[in-house]
Amino acid sequence: MQEKQVKNKSIKEFKNYADLSRTPLESIPNVFLYVSTDTFEFDLIADYFKHLFEIKGEPFEKIIYVSETGDLEKLFADLFNYSMFGSTKLILIKSGVEFFKPLLLAGKKDMFENFRRNREAISDSISIVVHYNAKDLPAKMGTLFNQNYGLLKSRQFYNEERKKYLDEFSRLEKVSFSPEASDEFIHRTPPNTGSYLRNIHKLKNLLHKKHFELNDVMEILFQTHEFSPFHFADSLFAGNRTEVFREYSKMPKDTESHKIHLLSLLSILLNRADEVRRADIIMKRLKDSNDSELFQKLGMSSYSEGRKRFIKSRLKKETHLFSGKPLEFLYEILLTQNEKMKSVHMESPDILLKIQLEQLFLLLN
Repeated sequence: MQEKQVKNKSIKEFKNYADLSRTPLESIPNVFLYVSTDTFEFDLIADYFKHLFEIKGEPFEKIIYVSETGDLEKLFADLFNYSMFGSTKLILIKSGVEFFKPLLLAGKKDMFENFRRNREAISDSISIVVHYNAKDLPAKMGTLFNQNYGLLKSRQFYNEERKKYLDEFSRLEKVSFSPEASDEFIHRTPPNTGSYLRNIHKLKNLLHKKHFELNDVMEILFQTHEFSPFHFADSLFAGNRTEVFREYSKMPKDTESHKIHLLSLLSILLNRADEVRRADIIMKRLKDSNDSELFQKLGMSSYSEGRKRFIKSRLKKETHLFSGKPLEFLYEILLTQNEKMKSVHMESPDILLKIQLEQLFLLLN
């Protein structure tokens, strides 16, 4: 946990849910902001605050706001109107972007200043926990709370941090992974707190055990009968045309689900393309003379020795297959698809991607 002093006010920052879960209620400011588009970690945070209130053994009122009409006025009443009943309150605010938007508008300056002036009058018996569902917290939100709040801003893990955080969350949840299961979990799970904890909870709840092997991770988290962007990427970089189109056929057909899965696929393909490009440059420079430097520069130092050998073998094949024009064309595909996804008039993106993939395999052959 880190503490920052800003204009003589205290912003207490937490790294992630595990960091917060080690902190007693009296050490957390009575306004707590969670900044992320992930809902799973916020649900864990809300449950933790509820647990902290319960262990105090005093009656309290839990109030949930979801950005409905009139909620902002109700919040003012809950915070600043004295009541002899239910004075201890846990206030959970979901969809914080929408909820606080009226306060942050330029035309609502009087309401904003009124809230800001009364911030210090919020009783210590009241905790406000906000899910600000965005990637960043606007400066005006900090000003609204007089730079006096707890803050947890979710972020993507760096490659070298993934093993460390999986170990930390495993200790938190009292589970363990075999080396092979750990490697596969790290390789396939999006590198953020919500995704890691969501998958650990899924394994615990469905298998009812605390140690997981590779087959557990594959069967529960990465079932092959559903579309897997990771399997698609593995097949593409192996040059396996049949498997690529077989996997692509599993993608949901309804527009919204298709878009979500395609965005995930494009992100994974971009990461893999960047990995191949970096590996090609590093391998040519090192010429097999220094494996430890290779894995350090690729952010894979924490991988098991077996996984490192597998990754190096795979990258050798991929850098040979995707050199020059094929890699350039893959980046062109990603740029085109990204533009199409952002276009209001998106015509036949499915057909376009299939045509581009066929062109890519012609280059590979």
